[in-house]
Amino acid sequence: MLWIAPAVHERRGVRVSWIQISPYAVVPDHAGADPDTGGRVASAIDAWRLDLAYQPIVDKSGAVVLFEALWRLRDDKGNTISPDVFIDTIASLDMQGDMDLLVVTRAAEALKNMSSSTPISINLSPSSILDTAWWERLKCEKPDAYTALCSGRIVIEILESEEYTPHELNASLRPLVDEGIRFALDDFLSGYHTVEHVTQLDLSLFYIIKFSGEEILNHTRQTYPNETERLQRLDTIFHHMQTLIREIRERNPSALIVCEKIENAEIADKARRAGFDLLQGFLYGRPSSELRSHSIH
Repeated sequence: MLWIAPAVHERRGVRVSWIQISPYAVVPDHAGADPDTGGRVASAIDAWRLDLAYQPIVDKSGAVVLFEALWRLRDDKGNTISPDVFIDTIASLDMQGDMDLLVVTRAAEALKNMSSSTPISINLSPSSILDTAWWERLKCEKPDAYTALCSGRIVIEILESEEYTPHELNASLRPLVDEGIRFALDDFLSGYHTVEHVTQLDLSLFYIIKFSGEEILNHTRQTYPNETERLQRLDTIFHHMQTLIREIRERNPSALIVCEKIENAEIADKARRAGFDLLQGFLYGRPSSELRSHSIH
């Protein structure tokens, strides 16, 4: 179930209004790994059987300005392991740091083979980002990958699926940003990126902030079967988003704000009019092993 509701937060005398978007009311704990699944996932990570699939992110003109690199783990038979399976399994096996190291390394390798300077983004867990030992391991074992991060051509999307405190994240990101590393806040106001968390985060530390258009559209379809009511509710949601985008720009004028998971022209048009800078979703291209830096209209 998706929960969408207006929310207001008072902080230091300032009244901040948001739309809370969350796929669940309570974030679930990780379940224990099935022994067979755990073995397949652990073997894939140990053998570095990971590929990246790239989805374009475009500006309002349709020009590709960024690619999100999505994980694809393969078992020893070459079969793709579903993300729905391996994400929770990795956490329960305590292999998140290994997985994140592998993702950064694969992304750095991909940059060397790119014919353009288009940056790519990757998803990393807060547990690795907050762990100074993980960063030291990256610098020691994969110095080229760390250098690639510092070049700004790899943007780290911070996943919303793990708990953290805003103070911890602010303190951890500042020296990394000073090194040239860029960060994105993935699925803004979803999961652990709650209203309380977000109002305490230093948004100046983020190069990109992302929202999900698909979840908004699905919610209005399920809740409002009447087309007229649905469109009215959709307009109301995007009106609130327009207000939220203005508030984000007050805290970080240079942030790029993305509406992702766009599957049709209806949401794309509303996102553009609401003030989103960049758009992402099946409407502009499905994840592919090939990098194509051209305009998409």
